[in-house]
Formats: sequence, C-alpha cells, structure tokens
Amino acid sequence: GSFVNPDRMFYVPMKDYEKLLDACPDQTWRTILALNRIGGLRNPSETLAVRWEDVNWENRSIFIRSSKTERYNGKGSRVIPMFPGLRIELEKQFDQAEEGGSPYVIDRWRDTEMNMRTHFERIIFRAGLQQWPRLFQNLRESRANEIWSDYPEHVAAAWMGHSRKIAFKHYLQVTDDQFQKAVG
Repeated sequence: GSFVNPDRMFYVPMKDYEKLLDACPDQTWRTILALNRIGGLRNPSETLAVRWEDVNWENRSIFIRSSKTERYNGKGSRVIPMFPGLRIELEKQFDQAEEGGSPYVIDRWRDTEMNMRTHFERIIFRAGLQQWPRLFQNLRESRANEIWSDYPEHVAAAWMGHSRKIAFKHYLQVTDDQFQKAVG
C-alpha cells in the first residue's frame, strides 16, 4: 500500500551496496542490484521490463517503462542517465548475453512464481549485513535520497518517476552520510 511508516525507511549506504555486489552469486544479480540502487528502479516491475533496446549506449541513457505510474497522463515511462556504476554492471551483463537471446536485460526471474526476495536475503547474509525493512524498496529509496540531494527537484522527479509530494512523503530522510558531510 501507500501508507507512510517512517520506521520502515532505511538508507543503504554505498559501502553496503559494494558489499552486496561482492556477495552476488552472478552478474545477473549484480545488474539487478545496480538497476535498483544506482538506477533507482522499482523492483520487480521496472527492473524486469528493461530491454536491451531501451539501453542507449551512445547517449548513456536508459528508457524505463513504469507500469505503476502508467495510469497517470505522461507518466508511463521516463529516461534516466546511465550512471557510471550502473553502466559498468550493464556492460558486464551485455557481454554475457547470448546474441539473439532474450530481449530483456534481466532474462531470469521472469516467472512470477520465483521469489527474488528469498535470494536477495541470502546475498545480504553473505555480505555480512543485517536485513533492512523493505529490501528492494529501500535500495530505491536510498538512491532517491541521493538524487534529490544532488540535483534540482524537477530533474530528480523526472529521473525517479515520482513527484515532490511523494518523495517527501515516502522516500526522503536525513542520512548519516548527509550528517557526516555537514560536519566534516
């Protein structure tokens, strides 16, 4: 649902994201986590919808389809930058993709009976981290905090695919990283 519960908000620092990448069993999981934590995509809806034709290597951008927001006029898709850390993982995923194979960047996990959460919990355990309240949502939330802090509001809203009102209500929080930056 869309209720607000501040106790479930959690910022996943980049140092923990790096530990997660190291604990991933394969490149597909590294790419899933990069799309969520660096790209700020909703999982699984947006992550699994990305096709190779949506990845524009030349312009360093990715076309994102959003089934969650498509009912709002003009909000069914957006274009995000291919942030450097995301590009690295996408290039590795592309190198492993079979020529003429699946049109999707993430070609596994397409079966709705498969449970991504259970597998992600194992990755978190292998990384030596404590689970946070909303595993995938908090990755997106963490990226939203960074983008809304580093870019003008209209840019952040366009890239994240949510409004200022939604960002303040569901995503934005004061993080330890922001506090440390302020003091020193």
